[in-house]
Amino acid sequence: MNSMREATSVHELTGMAAWPQVLREADPVANAGRKEVVFIDTSVAHYQTLVDGVKAGVEVVLLDGSADGLAQMAAWAQGKSGYDAIHLLSHGAPGMVRLGAFDLNQATQDERAGELAALGAALNEEGDLLLYGCAIAAGDNGQQFISGLASITGATVTASMDQTGGASLGGNWNLERSTGALGAALFGTAISFADYDALLTASYSKPSTTGFPAPAASARVLVGDFDGDGYTDILYQHGGAGTTIYYSHNNQNSTFTTVVANTAGSPFSGLTIPDFTTATTFVGDYNNDGKSDLWIAANNTTGTLVLSGSNGYSMPSTAGFPTPAAAGRIVAGDFDADGYTDFIYQNGAAGSSFYYSHNNHDNTFTTVAASAVGSPFSGVTFPDILTSTSYIGDFNGDGKADMLLATSNNQAKIVLSGTSGYTIPTIASAPTIGASARIAVVDFSGGGYSDILYQTGGSGTAINYVKNNADGTFAAPIASTAGGSPFSAITLPDLLSAGTFVGDYNNDGVLDFWETVNNSTGVLVSSTGTVPHLTSSTPTAGNATFAVGGDIVLNFDQAIFFGNGDIKIKEFNTGNTVETINSSTTSLFSGNGTTSLTIHTNGNLSAETKYYIEFGKNSLHAGDGTIFGLVDLSLKTRTGIYNPSFLSFTTSTGPTAPTVTLSVDNASVAEAAGTSTITATLSAVAAADTTVTIGRKSTSTATQADDFTLSSATITILAGNTTGTATLSAVQDALDEADETAIIEITGVSGGGGATESGTQEATVTITDDDATPTLSIADVSQAEGNSGTSTMTFTVSLSAASGRAVTLDYTTSNGTATASSDYTAASGTLSFAAGETTKTFTVDIAGDTTTESDEAFTVTLSNASNATISDATATGTITNDEAPTSAAITSATYDASTGVLTITGTDLTNGGSVDESKLTLTGEGGATYTLTETGAISASSATSISITLNATDQAAIHQILNKAGTASTGGTAFNIAAAADWHGTGNADLTGNVLNVSNVAVPTLTSATYNASTGVLAVTGTGLLKRSGATNDIDVSK
Repeated sequence: MNSMREATSVHELTGMAAWPQVLREADPVANAGRKEVVFIDTSVAHYQTLVDGVKAGVEVVLLDGSADGLAQMAAWAQGKSGYDAIHLLSHGAPGMVRLGAFDLNQATQDERAGELAALGAALNEEGDLLLYGCAIAAGDNGQQFISGLASITGATVTASMDQTGGASLGGNWNLERSTGALGAALFGTAISFADYDALLTASYSKPSTTGFPAPAASARVLVGDFDGDGYTDILYQHGGAGTTIYYSHNNQNSTFTTVVANTAGSPFSGLTIPDFTTATTFVGDYNNDGKSDLWIAANNTTGTLVLSGSNGYSMPSTAGFPTPAAAGRIVAGDFDADGYTDFIYQNGAAGSSFYYSHNNHDNTFTTVAASAVGSPFSGVTFPDILTSTSYIGDFNGDGKADMLLATSNNQAKIVLSGTSGYTIPTIASAPTIGASARIAVVDFSGGGYSDILYQTGGSGTAINYVKNNADGTFAAPIASTAGGSPFSAITLPDLLSAGTFVGDYNNDGVLDFWETVNNSTGVLVSSTGTVPHLTSSTPTAGNATFAVGGDIVLNFDQAIFFGNGDIKIKEFNTGNTVETINSSTTSLFSGNGTTSLTIHTNGNLSAETKYYIEFGKNSLHAGDGTIFGLVDLSLKTRTGIYNPSFLSFTTSTGPTAPTVTLSVDNASVAEAAGTSTITATLSAVAAADTTVTIGRKSTSTATQADDFTLSSATITILAGNTTGTATLSAVQDALDEADETAIIEITGVSGGGGATESGTQEATVTITDDDATPTLSIADVSQAEGNSGTSTMTFTVSLSAASGRAVTLDYTTSNGTATASSDYTAASGTLSFAAGETTKTFTVDIAGDTTTESDEAFTVTLSNASNATISDATATGTITNDEAPTSAAITSATYDASTGVLTITGTDLTNGGSVDESKLTLTGEGGATYTLTETGAISASSATSISITLNATDQAAIHQILNKAGTASTGGTAFNIAAAADWHGTGNADLTGNVLNVSNVAVPTLTSATYNASTGVLAVTGTGLLKRSGATNDIDVSK
């Protein structure tokens, strides 16, 4: 196991860097018996915080970040042995660890095997080598790298597969991949970095440019993928005007082959390209063939087009091109995302007008004022622009060209695309640019959004990095060397926009930039990270035997995650989308966060049809946020894959697609908690899930939500099954209503290998009503009659509960004490309650008068109710007398002794008004009085007369005092009738002067007599005899 751990002599070490700084020796006693060392590269941000995080007893060694770190570590290892673990904290990238000024990778680890073996010799037999750096072990490169280290050092090598560092920046301190079983040196036993706020990522480096060309004039350089192989090539004029133009072909190994541009072997062979400058030559794709074209602009002319084609480049006519007056005030970009390069330009000096030239896809342009209707810039007020200070990018990630317009020492203006054209929004976080011509706008993070790199002033000044937050804002500028910057491990060269050339020089899918210097190979700033690559797929590109219901499997070289974009399966010939997969359609994919992603086609593919897969921008991304896709050189960002030929396939002949029918188990359900199961049935088993969308048919009498609910608007029939169900549930209510029908129909079918609805499918469920029939009632009404004209008496008919049906009934009036025509107007009619109504009213006209009279009444009767019963069929309408009360007075009275009828004549009597007999007193013989008793309900028969028939008791009593016909008694006493207060209404008492005329007084008659001789008593029997004392009432025996 330890055969590679033979220590190498210090004289054999390469580099022989200065010895590292040992801050603290190992103390196993203070470290639970373990002997460990932590190496910290001082080029990482805030390395002092890392020092503070090393636990007691663990040795701490600092590496000079500006020198060869591996040589320093190997020097430290001389004479060392018995260590349980070596921890290394430095920058990293997949398959690479940065040790100060040295990059250790698969290539260099073999070259420096001796020094690595020296490190291994410092470890014990079970020793571990732990590498804390971003994504060192990620992907196949990472796996091969740590396996190589393990082979050379003899150690178990463990490293990170994702971002390493502060959690606030998306990092962690977990080491996810190992070449074997870890010893006791698990994370947390030696280090703890909770306070660290940077990442140990080595995104960019400065590799050698030995194989690059050395143009004499950096202002006459153009870069682009001129042969379509994915690698950035270089075209340059080797000096001033009239000098030779050269083409440097990228050899795909960091070297270039340079030839005269118009000679054999060059794609520009045979062309006489005119003089050009970087500032007035616009690299773009003018024919949308994926290759870089050139438009060399000249003031007031249509310029020169160098256009790619199947047989190399040509210079076709530019008759249809615009003719800008100022070649240095042009910006070229694909402003409508159609794949063709357009222009926006200022047509002259400062203050002149702006124009937009749209590429017509046929080598011509349509030019309109930028502010004109139809221009995407119609809402933009442009400041003056210069080509040299205007930068194309994609700041909002929509795939359209945006612009950064820079003015030194001012906040950058962003011309941002949107659904309704371009605007210049206020972006508070946009940086203030120090030097407008020292900027690089590039997607440095690989997330598909343009970041900003700018120099704060002239040559030698600091360079700041501004990260795009991908949400419409920018992070605060940080120094390019700071933690969190992808350039933290290097010192960037001076930036000059006219000499900074962005491209993908190593075709790794990450954008680099080449900073040129006259007569020099310049400085290449190149990414050391890796982007996710598709390593294999089922189906493979061009596959013609893919099963209709099969799963699509995509295998990647690192863990892959869904972003916020879409993966689409499209028909190859039409471009129509048949399937959309994204982070919200979780049923359509599996494997998120792994290296193998499976897409379930859901049965929407048809047999014998060609399709292709389109990967939208940010549809997938790696753990560090780098999106899966390609480099867009025009926008200088990563973008999606929209090329139909990238992954196309043709489905094989498949079985006849199944059909779907619909049924219910209960055709009738009660309103109270009744349910019915709706079943969708496939005619045959399908290999993929089938989704059947159902809904209420418009002809249903039942309303969804109010009368019934569905458990789901879709029924899923799982693959391998033939049925799926949903539940219809009746909704209970309190409305009496007719039975209702819920008709459920199929509104759509998807999946199931192209399953379709069998004809027109629908199922009907009747919901039976269980609510009681409501009852009707009418309320009595009382109302004053008024003095003239008519008034309205309103009657209210009430329903005991709202009904779901229309309710009708009839009504009619009838006389009581009130008489139709004279007291009220007879009325009849029909009332109708709409569903949900609970009250209805109707009116009866009441006649007004000034007659003092008793209250009067009439009756209203309800009948013929439909959809309800009548609980209270009648109501009384009372017409109340509203004349002011009067003081009734008696003028005279008569009494007929033969009939017992007392007739009173008076004034201000109330017709129909009641009479209280107990307040009437009669005066007769000798002034004797008698007060009547009640005989029953007595009322005035008119306004001047009252007639009372006395009861037997009252008659017997008054016949004793009313002993003579006429107005006086036999003794000469005047007969009188006195009325006490309130005897008739609320009038005053009327006690005297009320002459009573008596008639038909019975004449005394003797019918027999007896005499008792012993007593001397003569008993006379007769009729009409008076039983009163007084001389006038005696029997005169002398007669």
